[in-house]
Amino acid sequence: MLRNPPERKARKTLNAMGRLTYKNIILTASIALLLNTTFGQTGFNKNIFCSPGISIGYTFGAKINYGFVFDFGLIDNISKNMNLRYGFSYYQYYVKTKTHTHRLRSFSIMGQTDFADVKIGIGRARNKWGFGNKNKCITRGISYDVSFALPDKYSPWLGFRHFKYNTAGWAWFLTPYNSIYLKYKYDIIQNTDLKNSIKFN
Repeated sequence: MLRNPPERKARKTLNAMGRLTYKNIILTASIALLLNTTFGQTGFNKNIFCSPGISIGYTFGAKINYGFVFDFGLIDNISKNMNLRYGFSYYQYYVKTKTHTHRLRSFSIMGQTDFADVKIGIGRARNKWGFGNKNKCITRGISYDVSFALPDKYSPWLGFRHFKYNTAGWAWFLTPYNSIYLKYKYDIIQNTDLKNSIKFN
């Protein structure tokens, strides 16, 4: 517990800056996507996609994890049977431990083909504790995510997430969060020759 008022004030300032950073990134990405949509309606030659999904898995040193993901960006058809997607990804998932449920989230840049997906970004972990869960601790770090799927539209994605955080002031988990998961997502494609088909990924 931080008992020194200057240290407490500094920690609050860092947390506020972190929240502001997330808001700015999400706002910037939303504006970029809106502009791309506008350009798409006026002959913009890139295709836009968004892919919501859900996942469930296991975190080493803890128990199950579950959550949701939302990918969005641009899609290029690089060959007759191959698409390349690139853009941004937001995910939030929950990790069950013996006594608490840790809340993790990340905002990442992504690159994806029809059978491989790689993401890297900034992440945050939060844990509520104390009487009535009125207290909370937050730590931030770097998140990595890689997943693979069979080249079949009904195939789920098998993936691995790694969240490496600043251990100072975080006593709730002793190692980086390493998780395996199964993910199923719904790929919506717009402004493309495939716009009349909404396909499963």
